[in-house]
Order: sequence, then structure tokens, then C-alpha cells
Amino acid sequence: MIENLSMILETFQQQFKDTREFVFNVSVQVEDNNRVSLDGKVLEEQMVQFLQAAIYGIHPAANVDVSGLKVLKQKDNLRMVVRTNLTSLYEKPSFLEELLSQLVYGMQVDILEKEEDWVFVRLWESFYLVVHI
Repeated sequence: MIENLSMILETFQQQFKDTREFVFNVSVQVEDNNRVSLDGKVLEEQMVQFLQAAIYGIHPAANVDVSGLKVLKQKDNLRMVVRTNLTSLYEKPSFLEELLSQLVYGMQVDILEKEEDWVFVRLWESFYLVVHI
């Protein structure tokens, strides 16, 4: 069973590998023959549904627990406006990470996740990057 689940996960990771557009960081654990636990982060609820359907397609009797998956894009995500002349966007929450882009005054971002003084944002153009606040 674990081999089939690993193949499903690998297929999804390939499909959603462009981190500028998608968030798909999922791990799977098989607790017994029919119980499967999924942990990690995905961008949208639809990704969880697709993943469950793929698992049920191979293992119809599986008991899939998705409570460990965090869906980042919600209806009530906070929206912020850049209030500095230039704001840098990094791949990960560190000034030592690769600088991916920059935002200018007035651009809007949706806050998907906060980690100390860093936020994971969704730009209006649907890119997902990390910015220091």
C-alpha cells in the first residue's frame, strides 16, 4: 500500500511543483492496513479532495485522515498593501535566501501564513513567496 501512496504523492508533487503558483508539501503515513494519515500544507481545499479521490481510487477501503493538512488559501485571508517604496520577496524566511522578486508601494498581497516576522504571501499575479514584515 505504501508504494502506491508514494507514487500518488510523487505524481501530485510533479503536477504542483511550480512553487510560484502552487503549494503542495504533503507527507503520508500508513498506520495500519486501511488507515492513512496525511500531513503538511496545500494551497487549496480542492487539492485535498483530488488527493483523497486518488487514494480511494487505488484503495477504496482506505480510511484517509486529512486533519493534519493545512489549507493556506481561505476566504478570510488577510490582505495587506505594501507601504514601502520597495519590499523584497525571498524564497524562504531568511535574508540569506534567494531574492525572488520585489514589490513596490501600493501592491496588494494576501497573507497565507505567518511565521514570526515573516509572512508567506500570494501576490495579485498568483505567485507565492516569503516576505519580511
